[in-house]
Amino acid sequence: MGDDDSLLISGADDGVIHVWPLISMLDMAEDSRANAGPSCLYSWAEHRNSITDLVLGTGGSSSVVISSSLDCTLKVWSLGHGTLLQTFAFSTQINAIILDPGEQLLFTGSTDGTIFVSQFEIGLQDTAAVVTEDQSSRLTGHRGSITALAFSMNGLWLISASEDCTARVWDIVMGQVIRTFDHRKGQITNIVVISQTFFPSKDCQKTNNKGNVPRIPVSSLEKSSQPRSSFEGTVAILPSYCSLEEEHVASGSHTTASMKQQILDLEQERSPEAVQMKVETSVENRMWATSMIKHLIKVNKSLRSKFLDMVQSRLYPKCDDVKAKKRRRLDVENA
Repeated sequence: MGDDDSLLISGADDGVIHVWPLISMLDMAEDSRANAGPSCLYSWAEHRNSITDLVLGTGGSSSVVISSSLDCTLKVWSLGHGTLLQTFAFSTQINAIILDPGEQLLFTGSTDGTIFVSQFEIGLQDTAAVVTEDQSSRLTGHRGSITALAFSMNGLWLISASEDCTARVWDIVMGQVIRTFDHRKGQITNIVVISQTFFPSKDCQKTNNKGNVPRIPVSSLEKSSQPRSSFEGTVAILPSYCSLEEEHVASGSHTTASMKQQILDLEQERSPEAVQMKVETSVENRMWATSMIKHLIKVNKSLRSKFLDMVQSRLYPKCDDVKAKKRRRLDVENA
């Protein structure tokens, strides 16, 4: 997803990358060609093998998209112009990529366990430049394929996951491993860095009689043929939109503000209802956007009809006089 949630970017096994405008998906009902599906904004087919990862830079429409592939290359695309800006060529297949928070370094995880570190400098050149792995430094230590890359919250440490059943924390300044996590149950396929604010504070922690550190209050995951309803417990009632299109703007802003306040209140307890509220907020916003688009289409049709009538009256004034006389006769007869 784009940083403004207006674009959806997908990469497929055939090496093709599509950029979809979400507004076209929401407005499919208004399109006579809706059966054919929404049209994509860009379609990039320069990769010769499956897409393994996608990274979106910051900057909205002026940002870049970085794609990695099993064809041993990375490609940097302009999201504003839809063109290829730069290609990074390697001698091994690529599984994972990530930019540092300052977007100055590009980290590439390969299938042989090597992490390549490249300078990320995108200029305004007309032709796409090719950067080889000889121009990149390396972080070595993993004995299996790199499966995922992530950055710490402070942006100083790189975390890598591998099929060698380990996750490593790297000091990117020194280029050294500062900690290794062994996962003996099997290969690590993905990693997520969580903010420390999700953990209870020391003041709230209480040790039991045995002196053990208490567990983090996380709900257990259970397999079930019928998942438990997410509406159990206290559920906030959301205000509904009015049916009149003229009142959508005022009602929508009031409803959105009310839902945001309810979400903040629920998140203080980190309850499941907060997640449900976020989902419903997103759905309500999309419904509002769709209804506004329909309203604008109706207004456009009405203005176009009035404009055509005005042009016709100026070009054919006599016809308008005849029509007016006929209307008067009909009115007299009806009276």
